[in-house]
Amino acid sequence: MGMLTLDSPSEIPVYLQSLGIFFDSSGQALELKNESRFLKVVCGGEVNPVHMKHIIQDINLNFEINEWVAYEISESKLIYAQIINKLFNREDDVIGDDCLLLSRPRYIIDIGKDEPIEVDCLDLHKFRRRADNLCRDLASSEGSRLGSREKRSFDEKRAELVKQLEEIRSLPEVDRRKALRRLYLKWHPDKCDDVDASEIFAFLRSQIEVFVPEGTSEGSHPTFRQWDSHARSFPSRHTRRAASREGTSSNDVDDDDDDNDSFPSFPRPTFSPQPEMGKLFRCQAEADLLAARELYEVQIEKANGNFALVCFLCHECAEKALKGVLLVEKGIYSNQRFSHNLTWFLSALDYVPQSAQSTVQESVLQLNCYYINTRYPDSLNAVPALSFTQDQAQKALTCAENIVQSTVV
Repeated sequence: MGMLTLDSPSEIPVYLQSLGIFFDSSGQALELKNESRFLKVVCGGEVNPVHMKHIIQDINLNFEINEWVAYEISESKLIYAQIINKLFNREDDVIGDDCLLLSRPRYIIDIGKDEPIEVDCLDLHKFRRRADNLCRDLASSEGSRLGSREKRSFDEKRAELVKQLEEIRSLPEVDRRKALRRLYLKWHPDKCDDVDASEIFAFLRSQIEVFVPEGTSEGSHPTFRQWDSHARSFPSRHTRRAASREGTSSNDVDDDDDDNDSFPSFPRPTFSPQPEMGKLFRCQAEADLLAARELYEVQIEKANGNFALVCFLCHECAEKALKGVLLVEKGIYSNQRFSHNLTWFLSALDYVPQSAQSTVQESVLQLNCYYINTRYPDSLNAVPALSFTQDQAQKALTCAENIVQSTVV
C-alpha cells in the first residue's frame, strides 16, 4: 500500500530500500527466481547465507558511519547492523584505516532495538561490496598497475602475520580468540585465493596451537575442526568454481551469481524533509529549555534540590533541537524517531557551523547519558534525585543552550 502514495515510479527503489529490500546488479529483484534475487536486509535480522560468503575476514578493519555490517552474536550467529557512530578508546588516539588492535575504536550500532548499542571493533564484520569485487578483478588482471602495486612476497606476508600475532598475544582471552579466528579464516585455503595461502596457513596454524592449546595433534584440535567447518561452508569463489568443475561441490549457491549476490552497496535511504514538523520540534526544544531554567531556579532554593530532573530536561531539549534540524534538512528514519541517542542525531546532520562544531560535540557527549542516568537508580546504583549536583545542572543548561543556539531551524 505504501507504494501507492509515491509521486513517481522513480521513488519506488528508494521506498523499497527504506524497507530493507535491495536490487541486485541485474535489476531482477522482483522476479524471485531464487532467494539471492530478493533479500531483505534489516537491522537485527540474521545474516543470510548468500551474504555470508562475502564477509571479509580481517582484524584491521575501519567502518564508516551508516555502513551495513555483520554483528557477531556468537561464532555461529551473525546479524545485520548499521554503524551509527565511531568512538575511540583514548582521546589522544590517532587511528587510520589500518587501525592497530591495541588502540582499536569502538562503534555505536543499530541492531533493530529501541536503543543502539556500543560494541568492540572485533565484534563487527565488513561485507565485500560489488565495488570491492571490481577492484579485486582489476588487481588480478594481467599488467594491472593496481595488481603490481598490491603484489607482496611470501616473506612480507609472513612478517605482517607475525606482527599481528604479537598484537593478538596481549589481548584478553575472549578478544584473542576472535582475532585468531579471523586470521585463520582469512588464510584458510578454502577461503583464500592467495598463491601463498597454504604455506601461510600452515605457519599460522602452528602459531595458533600455542594460543589455543586444546589438542596435541592436528586432527584432535576441536577449535580447528569448528573453524574448518565454517571455512568449507562458505568457501572462496575460486574454490567453489574449482569444486564445481570437479563435480565435488556441495554448495547450493550458484557461482555465476557471485557478484550479483554480493552485499548491496546502496547508501542508507533518504526520506523526505518535514519542515513543519521540524519547526514543532524546535518549539518544543525551546520550551524544554525554558522549563529546565525555571526548574533550576526552584531547586537551588531548596536544601536538597532535585537537579537530576534539570539535567534530564536539558537532554530532552537537545534531543528535540537535533531532531528538528534533521526533520527540516532531510527527514529522519523510523528507528531514529524513537531513539534518544544524541550522538546518533549529531552524526546524521549534514551541517553544523564550523565555529560551533567542537562546542556542540562536547555538549552532546555531556548530555547523552542523562536520558537514563537521571531517572533510574540501577544505572547509577544510587538515587538520581540525590546524586546530581547544582554544578552538573548548571553545566547541563549551558550545554543545552549551546545546542539550541547552534542548530537554528
